[in-house]
Amino acid sequence: MVELADSYGGSIRASVSFFASYQQGRGIPGLSQRVFAYEGAVCLPLKDQAPHANPVKGTTVEQEEHPTTKAFVSSLLEIGDGNPLLTWVNCGLCVDERGAGSVVDGVKRGSPADFLKMAQESTNTLVMPTK
Repeated sequence: MVELADSYGGSIRASVSFFASYQQGRGIPGLSQRVFAYEGAVCLPLKDQAPHANPVKGTTVEQEEHPTTKAFVSSLLEIGDGNPLLTWVNCGLCVDERGAGSVVDGVKRGSPADFLKMAQESTNTLVMPTK
């Protein structure tokens, strides 16, 4: 299980890179990953994200090719063809605090009790805390 937290973007970027290997089919056979996202990380799968232009560089949306984290999360959740390799759970308390309820399909809502259960059932747990 991996827990994502908002550490001014650092751990979120590292976590997205960690899971990107699954987009390329490099997952470990028979092993699934569970994410319990809290704090600002609950915003990673928000549906309302949109690519944007960069007026400083003078580029259009198309030229900028700005990725969205919702696309990363959606892609990762789709891998597995009915036997998901990734389960994504957003902390409900954090979701309510941030108004982050509109998320991509496949993201679940949980509580700190779910995080504890996930950690207890896991072979390994990686926690990325906030400051």
